[in-house]
Amino acid sequence: MASRISPSSLQAFNNELVIRLQNLRECREAIAHDIVKDEARRDDLAQQLDDIKSKLDSTTQSLTKKHATKAEYDRLIDVRMFEQGPAYWTELRMLMPFVAFHGWQDTEQAYGKIVESSQTLLLALDRESESIVSRSVAHPHPGRGYVDYG
Repeated sequence: MASRISPSSLQAFNNELVIRLQNLRECREAIAHDIVKDEARRDDLAQQLDDIKSKLDSTTQSLTKKHATKAEYDRLIDVRMFEQGPAYWTELRMLMPFVAFHGWQDTEQAYGKIVESSQTLLLALDRESESIVSRSVAHPHPGRGYVDYG
């Protein structure tokens, strides 16, 4: 036995159904709006990440070049001072006892030889430094031979 539904109950039920469907649509639209906003944020962050990765790669390449140039300067300093320049150090070691055991005039002459050897070494270091800068792909810093790879 089916009970009969009154027209007013049916109308109330229909109105409630329409209201609930409208609420569901509003919730769906709000979520869709949030999704669009979050996707735009994600795309922005992905672009920022790509930019940062690019800057990191560029900085890493620059550091690699700078380390190589520094190694050349290290080699130049070590080689000139201790390997290729033994005559300078030998001469200096030979003059030290001379200076210690001889008079002022002899000391002055010995000092002159030390200065002359130092100037020769300085010229050789300058030529090598210029060579390193000219082999570098970047521009030298005026007066210092420093290379900036940017």
